[in-house]
Amino acid sequence: ISGRKIVTFDSHLLDEAGIDIELINMNAIIVLRLSSWTQKRSDIITNGFDNSNKESLKEFTKRIVKLAGRGSYAEIHIILCADTPITMEISRDISILQNALVCQSGCPCEFV
Repeated sequence: ISGRKIVTFDSHLLDEAGIDIELINMNAIIVLRLSSWTQKRSDIITNGFDNSNKESLKEFTKRIVKLAGRGSYAEIHIILCADTPITMEISRDISILQNALVCQSGCPCEFV
């Protein structure tokens, strides 16, 4: 990769699209903190964490399915950030997410 120039910038359009990083060739990357599935509202309030990024597994899955169905991206890559101990509940949720995002025939997104 030496000699190649990489240009990065942030845009509100990426936030509106629901992705974190947009790559060439219609590829997108979404980063999800697993702790966002486990934080209790009381913990967030007492510890001063921002609750605006809290999203349940069900909400996240719906958002990804809608994003894949729009056809804006050929590939959507999801990076799960293990910023909390992996419990049985989190393992189950990861399995649910994997099974929920298996591409169906007719989906414009080739790979999630």
